[in-house]
Amino acid sequence: SQLARYLYQKITERDWISPSQQASQFDWQGAPGLVVAAESGDDFVAHPRNVFPELNAIRKKLNVPVLFTMRCETVDHFIQRLQPGETEISLQPHHIILPIVQSLHALATIDTSVRSRDNACFVREEGVLLVWSRTADDLLAQASDLEDKLIGAMLGRTIAVPHTPNSFGGKRPPWASARSSYRQGDEKNGLANDSASDSDFDIEDAEAQKVGPRPFILTQSIIVSLAFVLIILTTAGSVREVLMQVRLLGDAGYNRLAMLSITPVSIALCLFFFTIIVNAFFQLLGPIKDIRQGNSRFYSSVKPDIKKHPNIQWPHITIQMPVYKEGLRGVIKPTIDSLLPAIAHYEALGGTASIVVAEDGFQCLPPEMADLRRRFYQQHGIGWISRPPHGKDGFIRGGRFKKASNLNYALDFTLRVEDELLRLRRIRAQHLNCHLDELDAEEDAECYDQALAAMIKQDEGRTLAEGNVRMGEFILLIDSDTRVPVDCLSLAAMEFEESPEVAIIQHASGVLKVTDTWFEDCIAYFTDVIYLSIKFAVGNGDFAPFVGHNAFLRWRAMQAVRFIDPSDGRELFWSESHVSEDFDMALRLQTAGFAVRLATYDEGEFKEGVSLTIFDELLRWEKYSYGCSELLFHPIYQWLWKGPITPMVWKIITSNMKVTSKYTIFAYVFTYYAIAGSLPLTVGMYFFFGWFQDQYRLVTFEPWKVFLGCVVVFQVFAPICFAVYRHRVGNKVFWKSLIEAWKWSLFFAVFFAGISWHLCYALIAHLFCLPIEWSSTAKELEATGFFISFDRVLKTFKFSMLFSLVTIGGMIYLALFAPEGWIINFPVGMVPLATQAAGHLLLPLLCL
Repeated sequence: SQLARYLYQKITERDWISPSQQASQFDWQGAPGLVVAAESGDDFVAHPRNVFPELNAIRKKLNVPVLFTMRCETVDHFIQRLQPGETEISLQPHHIILPIVQSLHALATIDTSVRSRDNACFVREEGVLLVWSRTADDLLAQASDLEDKLIGAMLGRTIAVPHTPNSFGGKRPPWASARSSYRQGDEKNGLANDSASDSDFDIEDAEAQKVGPRPFILTQSIIVSLAFVLIILTTAGSVREVLMQVRLLGDAGYNRLAMLSITPVSIALCLFFFTIIVNAFFQLLGPIKDIRQGNSRFYSSVKPDIKKHPNIQWPHITIQMPVYKEGLRGVIKPTIDSLLPAIAHYEALGGTASIVVAEDGFQCLPPEMADLRRRFYQQHGIGWISRPPHGKDGFIRGGRFKKASNLNYALDFTLRVEDELLRLRRIRAQHLNCHLDELDAEEDAECYDQALAAMIKQDEGRTLAEGNVRMGEFILLIDSDTRVPVDCLSLAAMEFEESPEVAIIQHASGVLKVTDTWFEDCIAYFTDVIYLSIKFAVGNGDFAPFVGHNAFLRWRAMQAVRFIDPSDGRELFWSESHVSEDFDMALRLQTAGFAVRLATYDEGEFKEGVSLTIFDELLRWEKYSYGCSELLFHPIYQWLWKGPITPMVWKIITSNMKVTSKYTIFAYVFTYYAIAGSLPLTVGMYFFFGWFQDQYRLVTFEPWKVFLGCVVVFQVFAPICFAVYRHRVGNKVFWKSLIEAWKWSLFFAVFFAGISWHLCYALIAHLFCLPIEWSSTAKELEATGFFISFDRVLKTFKFSMLFSLVTIGGMIYLALFAPEGWIINFPVGMVPLATQAAGHLLLPLLCL
């Protein structure tokens, strides 16, 4: 083919295959050359024609489209210095490990030490460097980059040769993008941390190898206690005022005692508000060392040091990624490209890692798109498990948000494969009269293939699966739009070894931006604010949250807290009856004695996608509101025999968590009720305050006080204090932080004033079992236009916009044209409701 001829021409021009090598030296066994897969699949194109016959078999075994044998002076230098029995070679100072195989024949048949992600290997007998690529376009750039690193390793330093992707049309290979922090070290581990060379202690010093203490930090407990003091003082003041009115009015004032009935509600809705006030003071003047440099029971700001783990046995880590119908090229592939350098880095240390995709979209996609995914997974050695579509042959995908049931299905299949594999290995060991540990890799692989095929057959076509779907000791759970730091796997392994009680390490994430829209910039800022706030709370001693992605989980801990679904008797890991399955998992682990930890030492290198449209962001808030209602209350029709309060509430209250952590959980939950209740409460207060202001004076829930307090705290005081906090922790200088906060303040004022209707419906939908569904948020910006957006705006906001128009019209009528006795023109009641109506009317306009 033309591509093969072009590649071969460029290879010979660079003397990677010289004409003399194609002469009689190799005539009897073949010649060095290039093999490219033909478009037909099994066929291939070779240059020269008498190329080594094993090359195409190796290409198929590695599942790559192109490979060639490099033989030049640089390669000869390394070949001549290979020691007997040596199985790999380290290219320093580039931190690259290349395998060494005995011969091409061995690699094509019995040698299983080389993987496709290695990208190259030395071959002793033929005296060549075998180079391959996952795409033909990248081959030349990858080979050129590797040659530079070979020369650099010869000279013992980095060669400052600028990489020019456009010269070959390729990109930097995974080894070039791996910003490794490790160097070659002791025999057992192979590599060690570069930064450790600056350490002032000896590796043989036992004291130096001890892991530092992780104390309980009590700053957050002080913050919560002060917030609760404020709540008590304000509530006591309101109750005192009511009692004074009753005392002054005598019998006529007893009806004012009814206003005390809403005191518990007002306390619940104000938990978050008063916590923000105290938080702001501590961000301004409080201690910050524990946040910047502290390692505590629930918080890590300093990464583990490999010098303190000289004898670590690197565990197998599985990267689990649930996907649906996201784009392969635009979403899934970039995420996999981010994972491969991390896996290569971990394997260079001696560990092993694999990727398992919980493939919920495979059986829902057109055959040609599904086949593209299959080939992509095969090419990168990715295991995947796919379940049937919802409703096919009576199959039910459980849960309103399908992620939990997707993960459950994949994990259940994995366990069944493990059980069958263990059974087959025992039979094989008994047949060979040996112990299970004495089975070689080839026999294990054969048993695994049989176990996987048996479970697929047992499911009678429901399950489709390929590749390695086994779970490792730890699981990195990510979304399909994620980027990971290259050293994340090794750091997690070390931290889990240091802290056996930790079940989840949740990483604080940065933002993965995929568009240049103003809305994505806005939500990116808001996401950063959320994670910085979490960092502040957990760094000060609060329990760490689990957000459901960019987190490492201990597989044994997950198995320890699995439960039986009472509806069908299945064993589940993730709750399918809760929208917030991540919160449920964290709660079960914590009540079982495990810890959840927040890690911030990656400084945002873990990246996650954010909502790309207001529609997606609104759905996200609706989902969270629904999840909070699930957490607190049963649906109303179950109250007769179950009661209104869920067992999870009692589990939180009676758990061994700190009282202050329970406070923050409920403060977070009631925030959604406060936002959802803002519209109905302002409507009620508008009429009550407008028509009965002479008879009653509101004490505990006067709308004007609440409105003014929210404006002052959230628009003025909190942004200033938060900007100071960002400056103190080194995130951003004060004045830039303040400008950024106020730049987006108007949008958030409109947004939070305009979502009460939708959050209120989500809460009511749970209580009254009304229809509501959510899909996964869009990972790519979809095609849009005025008419497309207008149609979606009407579908999403028609009722809230109609309500706003009626409200505005009604307020104008009651203020100007209503008969005497019905007029409402008192600003204290009008301004909060006008703000809500304006927000619900303006928010849809931002979608156009």
